[in-house]
Amino acid sequence: MLLLIKSIYNILVLAISTAALVVLVGYVKSTYDLDIASSPKAMLNLKEILLPPLLNLQIFIFIFDAVVALYYIYNWPIWDGIKKRFVYYQFEATQVEKQDVSSLLLNTVFVILTKGLALAILITMQAFCKREMDKLHDRFQYKPEDKESVSSLSLQISNCGVGIALDSLLAVLLLVSIVINCATVGTPLQSKNKSRTERKYQEIVQEGERPDLSQSVESN
Repeated sequence: MLLLIKSIYNILVLAISTAALVVLVGYVKSTYDLDIASSPKAMLNLKEILLPPLLNLQIFIFIFDAVVALYYIYNWPIWDGIKKRFVYYQFEATQVEKQDVSSLLLNTVFVILTKGLALAILITMQAFCKREMDKLHDRFQYKPEDKESVSSLSLQISNCGVGIALDSLLAVLLLVSIVINCATVGTPLQSKNKSRTERKYQEIVQEGERPDLSQSVESN
């Protein structure tokens, strides 16, 4: 049940991350194509300083979310029949290891320092971009020669706002996932009945680990 909940949750996160990437790529590309006729260098600060880091950060977050979602999909029980056809996977554990407090702490710190930090920087940078675009819009909106550019810029301001909202939602979902992980610490993702072959293998392993009492008695 926990595996199903976390799978659906992370697929939802991946869908939002994909939407955020699509929105960001759209408005970044459109903003790069814009030029203010009355002042060609007016958008230099926006194009050369603020916009370039955005795409790399958003791609990093998308890849992070995709890897996490694929991890949970990989652990779905429907793949067990396929795995058993290969020798490498024959005796793979059928129960995903439950997370203890130490691994939860390390995982939480890792997520915060990677995705969490990337989201914080990305949202801040997008806020700066939106403020810069607002300044340009207010500065050139009454000039007839810039009417078309300002109209397009207004659309990109709206798209930037959507991007900020989507990334803020990802940040909230990140905090929710940390709470879920803390609430379910010590609970395995899934527990399944082992096959006859797997039970036999486990019995052989356990027999090998038991001490030979008969030999110890004879030696005495």
